[in-house]
Amino acid sequence: MSQSIPETQFAKSEDAQIAYQVFGQGDEHLLLLPGWVSHVEHGWKIPTYAAFLRKLAEFRRVILIDRSGTGLSSPADEMPSLEQRVDEICAVLDAEGVDQIDLLGISESGALCMHFAATLPDRTGKLVLNGTFAQNKQDDDHPWSPGLEDNEKFLNIIEEGWGQGISARIFVPSRKKDADFIQAWGEMESKAATAKNVRAILAMTVDNDVRPILSRIAAPTMVVHRTGDRAANIKGGRYIAEHIPGATLVELEGNDHLTWEGDTDSVVDAVQKFLSA
Repeated sequence: MSQSIPETQFAKSEDAQIAYQVFGQGDEHLLLLPGWVSHVEHGWKIPTYAAFLRKLAEFRRVILIDRSGTGLSSPADEMPSLEQRVDEICAVLDAEGVDQIDLLGISESGALCMHFAATLPDRTGKLVLNGTFAQNKQDDDHPWSPGLEDNEKFLNIIEEGWGQGISARIFVPSRKKDADFIQAWGEMESKAATAKNVRAILAMTVDNDVRPILSRIAAPTMVVHRTGDRAANIKGGRYIAEHIPGATLVELEGNDHLTWEGDTDSVVDAVQKFLSA
């Protein structure tokens, strides 16, 4: 694959313009949702992230999306619901003439991918969930999830430090002393979303709860999770694997939350093996 940045295209979903890119090999498509915020063009300037994208592109035709309120897609005064996010995905798939697709949902995007798979089984091929959770608010069923005070504290920290690489400092402990990496990620934050929108996205993440629909997911599913993930407790990954019928759980060593940091090859190898089976 060329080292150049793929062309950015746009699909219309209701009043929103959804930015996306398509790149990679073959006829089989993989939808990649990389987490809470993204920027389809600037992300290529971060070497580890670009390398991760190119690895996926070696065995799949990748569709990469900026959801509304992030990146190059239309701004959003209020964060869309999971149902509206599914419509955004469908708008892109329809624009590309893709009837069925494999999905890779990372972190906060996992809930969206699970919702897509449960509500649109005919459009879902295989489902891969990485470093994610079915819900992110502490209760009797999820005692390991953060409590209300912890969530509010986290929201304040992210909002106040946004644009300064705060997400990299928190989510990538292996590189928290790498000044160049922190600076590069700070630029990514600034371009990907406003501090206000990031807070809204995170608040929505706390409210989202896809536990009731896990049993409805019929797609072959693999859950990949690092045992020391600082942002998504491994117990959340185990819970998902236990409640999606027939799901496979792959536990990997490491504590970096971002998939493209740390031992990325192990994640990509697991994804390729699963999708190719």
